[in-house]
Amino acid sequence: TFVRDYLTTTQSHLDWELRLSEGKKKWSARCTFHSRNAKIYRGWKEFVVENNLVTGDVCVFELVMGAKIFNVTVYRRC
Repeated sequence: TFVRDYLTTTQSHLDWELRLSEGKKKWSARCTFHSRNAKIYRGWKEFVVENNLVTGDVCVFELVMGAKIFNVTVYRRC
């Protein structure tokens, strides 16, 4: 529902900016759309490596309305 309501486009992909909610660092990412799903691919690996994400960590994406920006909050696995 989120993809359909907020990320629908006639293009097959869009470029986005990922920002950590507590920092000023930014990562460029590309998002592709398939049916009702979206997938971040370009830039995602760099984001994961630089933020030391591991399986079990949870990322919450907050869309900044009117901009191609997602604020990302990371909750570390316990």
